[in-house]
Amino acid sequence: MTDRQTITLTGAQETLLATLYGKALDTRARRPILGDQEAVRVMRRIDYDFRRTGMTATTAAGWRCAPGSSTTGSWSS
Repeated sequence: MTDRQTITLTGAQETLLATLYGKALDTRARRPILGDQEAVRVMRRIDYDFRRTGMTATTAAGWRCAPGSSTTGSWSS
């Protein structure tokens, strides 16, 4: 496995990690909607405590159907 990279983000930049983590959690779900394998790979390379995002498998499930996600985007196209 590749060495993990330490990152230092604050504020709005740090909140973007929640999106990355949510995509990775979705990919690990039994029936993923996005299936973003790249999010999983990127997350594994970052030395960061993703629990700080507040994202869980349960909240990621709600996030997957939020406006702007893959599912609703296809409905409105």
